[in-house]
Amino acid sequence: MDEEKNSKENIPINNSSEEEIQEQAVPPVENNFEKQLAACMDEKEAYLNSWKRAKADMLNYLKDETERIKNSEDNCRASLIKDILPILDSLDLAARATQKKEENDIGINMIRAQLEETLKRKGLKKVEVNEGDAFDPNFHEAIGEIESEHPIGTIAKEFEKGYVIEGKIIRPARVMLSGGNINEQNEIKEEK
Repeated sequence: MDEEKNSKENIPINNSSEEEIQEQAVPPVENNFEKQLAACMDEKEAYLNSWKRAKADMLNYLKDETERIKNSEDNCRASLIKDILPILDSLDLAARATQKKEENDIGINMIRAQLEETLKRKGLKKVEVNEGDAFDPNFHEAIGEIESEHPIGTIAKEFEKGYVIEGKIIRPARVMLSGGNINEQNEIKEEK
């Protein structure tokens, strides 16, 4: 009898109906689809965010590369123009030296004008210098002082033209500063 009792104890007794057993065996279909849908939505969001980051990285890269290429082009152009400026200066000297010989002067001036126009198209601009203007170390290089009728410390004479390209100074204008005239210098010495 003990054996019968033991064997009955090992067998689970299920008083549930057949429908209840089927519900327990198969998980509800709606719950499973909702979990899968939620997982898919989370995965979609992760992919979308990853794509957006990759797109933003690419746009930033393109912007940086465009700026780098433009800077490289500007530096190359500035370097070339800087090398050509002494030729332009030589043409100026030749034009001044041959002012008495009109035939040579016309040819040299035509070549100079053509070269200057080509450089202007590439973005070259002269630094404007007028006698009596204030000295600006950003655009001018002082090479000395001379007596002049202009106030002390202002530009008395331009010796070499200065040039700018794309807002960057390629070569500062080389100028002589006014030391004032002799009368002004004497007045200053007397005041001291």
